[in-house]
Amino acid sequence: MLTIAMWLMNIGMLKSQVFDATGSSRDAAFAYEVKQIDEFFERFNDVPNALIKDYIKKEKGIVPTRKSLVASLFDRNRNTWEASTIQAFMQQVLDTAKPQFAAFDSQDWYADVQCQFLYKGKPLDITLLLNIEKDTTGGMKWMITNVYAPGVTVVPDSLTHSKRSTRKFLNPISHATGFIGIAKAFDEPQYLPDYVDSACLQKQIVTSVLKAAQKKELVLQQVKKVRYHFLQLPGWLFTVEYFDRPSHNAGWLISYLEKANDPQKAAYKRKLYHEL
Repeated sequence: MLTIAMWLMNIGMLKSQVFDATGSSRDAAFAYEVKQIDEFFERFNDVPNALIKDYIKKEKGIVPTRKSLVASLFDRNRNTWEASTIQAFMQQVLDTAKPQFAAFDSQDWYADVQCQFLYKGKPLDITLLLNIEKDTTGGMKWMITNVYAPGVTVVPDSLTHSKRSTRKFLNPISHATGFIGIAKAFDEPQYLPDYVDSACLQKQIVTSVLKAAQKKELVLQQVKKVRYHFLQLPGWLFTVEYFDRPSHNAGWLISYLEKANDPQKAAYKRKLYHEL
C-alpha cells in the first residue's frame, strides 16, 4: 500500500513542494481547487495561461512543471494507489519524445450523470451516460448515449417527438454548469429525443424513460453526481470525480487509474452501457 508521503516522494513532489502549501486562506484554497473539469484539462495538458500556474508563480516565485501539475490531479486521500502504476502512467504521459494529452473533442471520454427523479411519486435514481458528438462542420454537443433506469417499467409504447426547425441539444460546455441543461430538457419532454443518440433511441428502456417523462410520470428533481470516464490515452483508463473538501487537493481529481489494452477498454465500455 502506498502512503501519500511515499507517493509524493516517488513522483518528485516533496522536493518542490509546489502543491504542499499549508495556508488556509480562501484565496489559496480557491486557487488550488480544480473547480471545473476544464481546469482539469488545463492542468493535465500544461496549458500556458492556466490560472494555477500564474498563482504559483506569483506566490512562490516558481513555475510548476507539467509533472507536478499532473501529479496534483490525483486524489491524495485514497490510500490504495500503487506506486508502479502511477509511475508508469506518469512516464508515458510525460514522455518528452511523445507526450500525451487529454482531448476535449475526443469521443473516448464519457460523463456519467447520476440524477434523482420522482417516478410515479417515488424517488428513483437514474444514470444518464453522455458523450461528445461532432458534426461535419466541427460543431460539438453533448448527447445522451445510454440510460440506466432499472426501476422504470419497460413499455412498448410509441414515443412523441415534436421537432423544431432547429433541434434541441446540450451545449458543448454543459459540463461547466453541472449539466443544468438536462433539467431544461426534461422540462420540455416533447423534445427529449433531440438530446438522445439515434442508436440509444433503439433501446426500449430509453424510449420507456422518455415516454414516462412525457406522461409526467417521471419528473427530474436534481443532478446528484457527475463522474467522468477517460479511455482516450493508449493503454490506460481513468475516472475523474469531484471532491469537495477544505484542502489544496480538492475539486476534479483522478479517483481511479488502470492499465487497459483495447479489449479491456471495450469490456469497460460495455459495462458503462450495461451490456454485460
